[in-house]
Amino acid sequence: MYAFFTGMIRLLLPLGICVVLPVLITWLILRYRSEREERKQRLLLNILDRKGEMPNSELQELVAVLNAGQDKSRKSDPARRLVPLQAVGWACLLLGIFLLICIILIFIFAHLKKGFADLFSFMVFMLFLDSLLLSIGAACLVAYHNATRRLDNPSGKE
Repeated sequence: MYAFFTGMIRLLLPLGICVVLPVLITWLILRYRSEREERKQRLLLNILDRKGEMPNSELQELVAVLNAGQDKSRKSDPARRLVPLQAVGWACLLLGIFLLICIILIFIFAHLKKGFADLFSFMVFMLFLDSLLLSIGAACLVAYHNATRRLDNPSGKE
């Protein structure tokens, strides 16, 4: 029974790290960015609600301070910022699928020639690399989908 659990831990721990960690990191980064944008929007709405109480020069200074960290090209079109995210997502996902097909073919040919014992460590490494590529690709495509849905419907209501 002990050998079963140690074998499962040896298999699932690296697989969990390779799959869960990239998804978690991507989710945290995107969550931080979206919360920062929402805070800016709320602040600007509060400023606009009190526009009668503020002179225009102070209002322009506050807007300039809020937009100071943004590049002009990035501000122009939010949908253009999502293109690299989609490209990375598709590239990682397709490369992961291609690598998975190669792993399966190598496994089949090695099993037919009874040479699987020689390739075991290589196969484990390739499976970890494949799971990493697939998880990064899936995380980027999910993030792209959520961002485009948010751009299409900024109020958050479906």
